Amino acid sequence: MRAVAERRINSRPWLAYKYIPSLDGPADADYPTITVNDTKINKLWLGKSANLRFGSPEVEEVGQIRILLDALATLTVKQPVQAVHSWDRLC
Repeated sequence: MRAVAERRINSRPWLAYKYIPSLDGPADADYPTITVNDTKINKLWLGKSANLRFGSPEVEEVGQIRILLDALATLTVKQPVQAVHSWDRLC
């Protein structure tokens, strides 16, 4: 199961958003990014239910991505198909 999960995770790039605030003026970085992965999964948990939480960071902490988080938080999960929790500890 871990090998299949690794192949699926690494089969396509991840879309992300880079935001680095500045002490004065506009942010030092504020743009979308794409990352190719070589993720190794040491532990994997599969389930049929889960809680989805986006948190509530301040705009100063996450910049313009806060608009996206607010929009995602309004969506309702109609029917969970599968929940996956994986992690890799480097230490």
